[in-house]
Amino acid sequence: MSRGAVHRFLSRRVSLTAAVFIAAANAHCQDSLADLDSFREGCQALADERFDTAFERFSESWEILKRNETGDAEENLVAARLLESLVRGDSAPAAIEWIRENSTIQASPKTAYWMALAYQKVERFSEAADSYSLFLSSVPNPDNTTLLNRAVCLARSGREETAFDLVETAVIPANPEESLRLAQIAASTHRYRVALAHLEGIGVSGSEVTHLLLPLTQLKSWILMRTDQRTAAFETVFQLIDQSKDAESARLAFLLLEQLADENIPAELAGKLDAWENAPGFAGNEAAQLFRILLLSDPEISDFAEQLETFSAAVSDPHLKLEASLRLNDIRQRDITEDLRTPEMTGAGGLSSDQMERMEFSIARSNFLEKSFAAATRKFTELADTSIGEERSRNLYNAAISALKENDSAAFAAFEDAIVLNNPRSDYLADLSYLGGLYFASQGDPRAFEKLNTFVREYPDHASNVEAQLALAEIHLNQAPPRPQSAREIFEGLRNRPLSLAQSERLDYTSIWIERTDHDSAGLIRLAEEFVSNWPSSTYLQEVMMMLASQYYDVKNHTSAAIYFGLVAGQFPDSAFAETARFFEAKSSPPNDKTIAKWTAMIDAGGSLAMEARHELGLLFITLERFAEAEEQFDWLLQNLPANSPLRYAAMTDLGYSWYIDALASDRNPEKLEKAAGKFAALSNLASAPASWRYNAAVRRAKCLVALGRNSVALEIYRSIVDETKADSAELDELLPPQETEWVFRAGFAAIDLLTLEEKWETAIDIADALANKNGPRAIEATRLAEKLRLKHWVWD
Repeated sequence: MSRGAVHRFLSRRVSLTAAVFIAAANAHCQDSLADLDSFREGCQALADERFDTAFERFSESWEILKRNETGDAEENLVAARLLESLVRGDSAPAAIEWIRENSTIQASPKTAYWMALAYQKVERFSEAADSYSLFLSSVPNPDNTTLLNRAVCLARSGREETAFDLVETAVIPANPEESLRLAQIAASTHRYRVALAHLEGIGVSGSEVTHLLLPLTQLKSWILMRTDQRTAAFETVFQLIDQSKDAESARLAFLLLEQLADENIPAELAGKLDAWENAPGFAGNEAAQLFRILLLSDPEISDFAEQLETFSAAVSDPHLKLEASLRLNDIRQRDITEDLRTPEMTGAGGLSSDQMERMEFSIARSNFLEKSFAAATRKFTELADTSIGEERSRNLYNAAISALKENDSAAFAAFEDAIVLNNPRSDYLADLSYLGGLYFASQGDPRAFEKLNTFVREYPDHASNVEAQLALAEIHLNQAPPRPQSAREIFEGLRNRPLSLAQSERLDYTSIWIERTDHDSAGLIRLAEEFVSNWPSSTYLQEVMMMLASQYYDVKNHTSAAIYFGLVAGQFPDSAFAETARFFEAKSSPPNDKTIAKWTAMIDAGGSLAMEARHELGLLFITLERFAEAEEQFDWLLQNLPANSPLRYAAMTDLGYSWYIDALASDRNPEKLEKAAGKFAALSNLASAPASWRYNAAVRRAKCLVALGRNSVALEIYRSIVDETKADSAELDELLPPQETEWVFRAGFAAIDLLTLEEKWETAIDIADALANKNGPRAIEATRLAEKLRLKHWVWD
């Protein structure tokens, strides 16, 4: 015997042995389960279609098997029947809960079949498709129903091509329902000719397909519209309306017509509506009246709502009355209240399920739009409790969003968990992960990082993935301290991905903020100029121009600053930046008559910066040595500004400064110097003035005194400022505000200059040491000066 023959012989021996062993195991489990009263009673109840009893008995059997730690075969036998009793008893959600609680079971094909049906009934299509696959793998010749069920689940879970391949040749339709399913699957893959061929095999008339008329027409008209056969699509729906047997079927047919028409109203529709309204014996006369209003009237005109109200009051059919009321609520976006639940609307055999759902959803939506988020949360929760599948997930999602709006993060998390239980693969989970991250970010909650990072990692192909990464970058920038490098790393990754124009624009905009946060002046200018060039129509343009102009101003490039401030003021005259831009455009401009005109225009306009503009005009006049005009501006401010206004202190100081500069220009005119010194003295002794302004005025007064030759008095003023801010201990002085620190150091260095002239080295060194002990930008300079004086003049303690 050859080696290959030996191998085949041994393979057959192994297969035969395995088959015998499995058969024996099955026989054993059958014998052991037959001994269980609960199992026998469950089987009988299942055969009698007493599904609740069957479930109870199989549950008892299951508990016995679990306690006795029996094998997988026995467990699957009971599990399959237990799930069958739940699914056939319309308790699919309970079946899903049982599967979740017993997730460790190694499902057999039969168990997988009932699991698949349970998942399909609650619209967890992805899991249903996987379970059907396990079942079909053990069935040599599967029936059409199971194949179509798996194909539907594949298509509904985003695997349309796989669904089509599964049934394309394997299923020969045996009835209209199967033909419709095949057409739907073909249409989902854009194979419209194949789909229409299946539908043509059915037709849209005949008593055997009456219950399929609406879905058949809906699919056929949808395909015809997408293949540019608009006239044929409308004719198909017109035929459906003509075939309406009662008012309700007419309402549903007209709803399909409305969906099809949208903004493409066919020319012949008005005539068709006239015919339907007046056709004797036609069941849809009143429906035609309602949809004439909905389809041919303009919702924006004032009497549209009145037409609906008039119709609602006159019509007797409760379905049409509610339809009109629902449209009124959509128009007015107000709560329907309990009026929609009056007996005249909910009586007469009750409302259709779609109208009941729309009514309750409309109430919840109205609550949300009116910002009654707690009420909206409750209503969406009620809707979720009476729905299954993706409809339940949708209502839970809406409840979660309402809870976020109510700032109830605990309820939001609970609804998110509920969606996981309902369908762990629901698309709503990705959206909640993203929106939850944005919410936590808006609240400054550190959970935003976890939420958004998880979303970015787990949903790389989600439409909002890029937006989430942009949000993460912005969160990094808003931290204390900010983390610009982390934001840069995110952006480096994003630049390698295909982005939409809006995303690219936002990325470029936020990149500018990264450079600003990182105090990179050159980087900010470069990126801002690129943004202005690349995005001339951006809504961020005025803000970016303002940042660019401000940065140029900070680096003393006043020419470029004036250009961009002028662009903001000229292109966006009504924006919040406009007046500030006009102010700094003038401040960045050269000292000439044109700049005077700019300041004068701002003063005459009387805006929020008119006072500041007058002050700047006064300073400009000083620069141009037009001292009388400068003093006129400062005098006006002193007469019109509030007593404690910072600008008033500035005007007092600059009025004295104008006299001081005028005196210097007049060969140190002593009269003008005395006048300036007096103004400075008045401010320096003003107890209500902030220390920074008092020090400012005192230092300038001392300069006037030096110019008058009264150095000793000036020296005392300088020393008093340094001594006033000296710490009591030998430790480093407390940090002074920057406005005070500047003038303290000016006073100290001016005092050292005077003491050096008088060769009072020790006193000069003491003041330099006092300055060195302060927290200020010139402390190091003072330290070096003290050391230099010691070395040069051999003054040592």
